[in-house]
Order: sequence, then structure tokens, then C-alpha cells
Amino acid sequence: MSIGWYAMHRGWMDDPFFDKKSTKYSEREAWIWLVEHALFKDHIVNIKEHPVALKRGQMSYALRYLATAWGWEHARVQRFLLRLQEWNKIKVNSDTGQNIITICNYDEIQFPLRQNDTEEEQAEKQEQYNEATNNNKGKNGNNKNKSTFSSENAEAWEALKLYNHMAEQNGLSKAKKLTPGRAENINARLNDLGGLDGWKQFLLQVESTPFLCGDGPNFWCANLDFIIREEKFWPIIEGKYNKFAEI
Repeated sequence: MSIGWYAMHRGWMDDPFFDKKSTKYSEREAWIWLVEHALFKDHIVNIKEHPVALKRGQMSYALRYLATAWGWEHARVQRFLLRLQEWNKIKVNSDTGQNIITICNYDEIQFPLRQNDTEEEQAEKQEQYNEATNNNKGKNGNNKNKSTFSSENAEAWEALKLYNHMAEQNGLSKAKKLTPGRAENINARLNDLGGLDGWKQFLLQVESTPFLCGDGPNFWCANLDFIIREEKFWPIIEGKYNKFAEI
């Protein structure tokens, strides 16, 4: 008998206390995983190089990825999703070539979206940008250094946003801040790749490398700091992580 509901922090299922190596998800845990990974706000994601607008309560993951995340066989994932559809818990659309899963009645099992949530998100991004700007000012905080930051790190900020879009699509952790160290490494990688177009191709290579996206030992996933480190960046470019993922 339902007597109310309670909130759980996103990412709690990845707590190291729970040994995921020796257990497979139950159907209850798989359902909770779906609810946790559904978008809280409308968002545009990159699916096979095309922008796809996902709504609140939606997500897009390949069956192979779900099978790996839950420790299931591919066929079991298919059967489970079909039963969820029969019980009107989810809807699945595959028009884009990849499953777009919608949690039915999402507002009933999550906090309602407040009208100012979008404004708060933009304010958070602005705060992060301002923090990075201030950290890169000279001792006297003169306008010259501020201008230098704007010209040097504008692409780094765009690169971070592109990474976050890719990360959300593939179940990787998103980067919340453009710290001075991240800006330095991103700018170095942008220089190696010839700009944002090269960065987009690099992100496509990251998401197409299963080992970096959870298909390796212990479901480990790469993050932004990992892929922009020079000693990790070049092995990714050279395809040296491909051999760690057997599909």
C-alpha cells in the first residue's frame, strides 16, 4: 500500500558499497535505473550525429548498453522493456535508429519541474563561467586579462558543453565546472584536434569505444578529466582502448 514517496540522490546505485561485480540487477533495480537516468528537463542530445530533442522523463540508450549496465543478456532486456510497455510504465520509440524510452507518468514519481528551473540552470552555468574568469584574472583583475580569458577559453567552454551532451547520451558523468586546469587541458586538445570540429569527431570516437562507456571491467566509465589528459588522449585517438571491450 502506497503512503507517499521519497527522493533518492542520482548516482546512489553506483555507491561502491554495493558490489556490482557479483550481482545482476533485479527487475526492481532495472526499473529504478530507468527512472534515475531519465532526463529531468527537456534537452537536445546528439544521436548518430543528429540533434534529437528529448523531453522530460525520456532517455536514449542502446539495448546493448542496458544489458551491460544491468548485467543481463540482450534478450532479457528486450523482454523486460516489452513487459514495461504492456503495463504502461514506459513507451519506446525507435524512429531515430536508437531506442527513445519515455517513463509514463514521470511527474508522479519525480519532483514537479519548477518554472524557474531553466533559469537556475543558466545561472549555474554563468556562475561557473564567472568563477573560471576570476581564477584567470591577474593579481589586479584588470580588463586586459579578462579579455584574454574570453578569447582563449570561449572554445573550451563550448567544448565542455559538447562533452556534456555526449556524456548524457552515453551514461557518463557530466562536468559541472570549467576549472582553470580543465580549460588548459581542453585548449591543448583543441589545438591538437584543430578546433571544435575535430573535438566533435573525437567525442564520436569516445562514445563509439565501448570500454570508455561502461562496457569494460566493473562497468567503469571515462569522464572529461580522463579523456583530456594528454597521456590518455593519444591512446584514445590511436584506438588502443578498443581491445579492452569484447562485444
